[in-house]
Amino acid sequence: MNPMKKILSVLTIVVLVATLTSCEQKILVESAVDEDGAIERAITFTEVDSSKVNRNMFGLEPGESWKVDVTAVNDTASNSSDKKFTIRYSRRFPSVAEANAEFDNDRDTLFHIQSTFRKEFRWFYTYIHYADTYRAINRFTALPTDKFFAAEDLAFINRLPAEGKKISKADSVFLHGLTEKMYVQYTLAAIFEENFNMVAAAAKKENLEQRWIDSLTRYKNEMFDIISDKPEEEFIFEDPFMLQLIDSLQIAFPADKIADEYRRLYNSEFAPRLKLMLEASQEGKFTHVIKVPWAIVETNADSVTTNALYWNPPIAKFALKDYTMFATARRLNYWAVVLSAIVVLAAVFIIFCRKR
Repeated sequence: MNPMKKILSVLTIVVLVATLTSCEQKILVESAVDEDGAIERAITFTEVDSSKVNRNMFGLEPGESWKVDVTAVNDTASNSSDKKFTIRYSRRFPSVAEANAEFDNDRDTLFHIQSTFRKEFRWFYTYIHYADTYRAINRFTALPTDKFFAAEDLAFINRLPAEGKKISKADSVFLHGLTEKMYVQYTLAAIFEENFNMVAAAAKKENLEQRWIDSLTRYKNEMFDIISDKPEEEFIFEDPFMLQLIDSLQIAFPADKIADEYRRLYNSEFAPRLKLMLEASQEGKFTHVIKVPWAIVETNADSVTTNALYWNPPIAKFALKDYTMFATARRLNYWAVVLSAIVVLAAVFIIFCRKR
């Protein structure tokens, strides 16, 4: 199977994963917040093979900082490749700044989580405002989402319920179309735009005259039509498929002069980003838990149990834009209550004495 067909097949699987629901949990992210702002962060992969120990979308690996627990799920499997494990990473961060240095860095080949913590004193109560934000997994740079998706699409994503919750028939139909638009139409168009831009960038680096790039641009729509309308066309693509596409159309363009640079850009800058997006989409199920030390007064959680808050966001929630999960908790300041009572009683006593 050539790589373009393979990409389309993977995207089809992603659509099915994104639209079907089950009770299987793939990734569990937990943030236990202390009142001083320290965070106990744990990430658990369930029903996965052992490769997740050293290679996963968060960039976690065993070391002095992370505690790793690996438990076999089906240890009786006859074939080692069929064995599944639960892998749990855990680590304590003294502050959100240190947690963000690990999870919200500038590496666009990793899944990012941004955490915020704010403590607020209001005399009778002290409040904690905490949030975890999943950064959008979209790593395409050549096709902005606001150029492709309507405001109605983004508004629909905002009001999607938790994974597994029932939605109306009309919303189900809309979601099916939007899922295909996100994971097939947009993804395919963005892949093409990125590769076209890489060819143009390689041409500039190799000092090709502008007329060559102009010549290629005239065939841009035709090239895209081939990979979008005729995915079964028999092309022998290498991963950087634009070279074979140019050759198949017999475009007047010196592809041999830019081939090495284009392949370098594809393999070093584009392929790792695409791999992250496909991996994050195929995981299918995310559960996020925030635990706070005090009584909860405000949150956008899907469910709450005592001081633990739970979210089960569908992938669509953070495929195109950031998705924030927040909690506000408060603690009664007993000393403030006592002091206020003393002041009130003292004032009453003084007033009573003056009247006498």
